[in-house]
Amino acid sequence: GTIIIESGEIYSTNENFILQGGSTYDQRFWWGLRRYKSTEDASAWSYQLRQLAAANGVAAVVVAVFSGPLAIPSGLSAGYGTLISNSIDYHNSRTNRGIVADINWSFTYSMRSQ
Repeated sequence: GTIIIESGEIYSTNENFILQGGSTYDQRFWWGLRRYKSTEDASAWSYQLRQLAAANGVAAVVVAVFSGPLAIPSGLSAGYGTLISNSIDYHNSRTNRGIVADINWSFTYSMRSQ
């Protein structure tokens, strides 16, 4: 009939309570990184990723002019940054509590709202 949270607070299951999102912190796991971002921090992270993706896109074009195949890493990272940024924006727009991003070491990721 009770719930005990990490801080040691005890709640009766008869009481009404709300679990709130909006946290910003990172957790490291064997499979990768889990990033919790509040709505504001998720927007800032999305903007930063978009800026880096644009810079990598420009770098890919410049490198492609001088040596074609060496542009592939910059092009791939530009695309990856844009994909993550789009996912952040989509899930962040669905709630006012922020997002949770699971980013694997294998460069796959999943995203959900907090």
